[in-house]
Amino acid sequence: MMTVLWNALFSKNILNEGTSISEDNSSDSELAAKVNKSILKLYGQFLSDDGLWVDYEGMKSSPLFQDFVKEAQKLVRVNLENLTETERKALFLNVYNSLVIHGQVQLGVPASTFQRLSFFQRTAYRIGPHVFSLDDIEHGLLRANRKHPAWFIRNPQFGTSDARRRFCCADVDPRIHFALVCGAQSCPPIRLYTPENLDKALEMAAAAFMSGLVVDRDAKTVTVSMILKWYGPDFGHSERDVLGYVSRFLPASRADELRVVLQDDFSVVYSPYSWDANSKP
Repeated sequence: MMTVLWNALFSKNILNEGTSISEDNSSDSELAAKVNKSILKLYGQFLSDDGLWVDYEGMKSSPLFQDFVKEAQKLVRVNLENLTETERKALFLNVYNSLVIHGQVQLGVPASTFQRLSFFQRTAYRIGPHVFSLDDIEHGLLRANRKHPAWFIRNPQFGTSDARRRFCCADVDPRIHFALVCGAQSCPPIRLYTPENLDKALEMAAAAFMSGLVVDRDAKTVTVSMILKWYGPDFGHSERDVLGYVSRFLPASRADELRVVLQDDFSVVYSPYSWDANSKP
């Protein structure tokens, strides 16, 4: 029984291990760029213009999806040590978002809390000799090896002897939370990130996501996404710090409204998070 439970929670579903991987003499950065290009083709065909929903059913039978799977298999040739941190960061963002889609197409959309925990812990790609699950990419690599926000998880994603730690970002960039798309309706829109556009694209993603922030000066409340509660420590030590950080992504007039509210006592309202799949309506 314990073995079955362990496998259901922790054994990895590695989706890019093919029986035969075509030869490719590209450099590591070129291989990463090719994966990005194949993702872009998928997005162009099956992603809505606003990036908010995915045509999973149409994608499943598409030759473009099969082409993407072949490119994803080439990730096993990538040596992450030959990439700069900026190149790795862009690659990890794109790989995370595409792995979610790949997983939902191949394994199905998780329908319960247990299934979601299992999906993000188990759905994985091999990059070079290392296996990275969705949780590994988010909490280990991109969040600079911080702990999962779930209350029952107490340790960082990678242990002290884990060889994958050397690929972690030096520090967490809170803007990644406006770029990672877990396949739910309350997630940010899906975008493509390159080393060249990374900083600008993250700024744009943050500004777009924070457009949903609501300030009620009379009630002295600020309404924001639940993401800012779950990952609050990535943004600041207190709710005031968190809101102060995200104010930089607001238009000047709304940022001023927020700063006025933050000068006095206030309360934060966290919008309910919809875990319904971001499937085509």
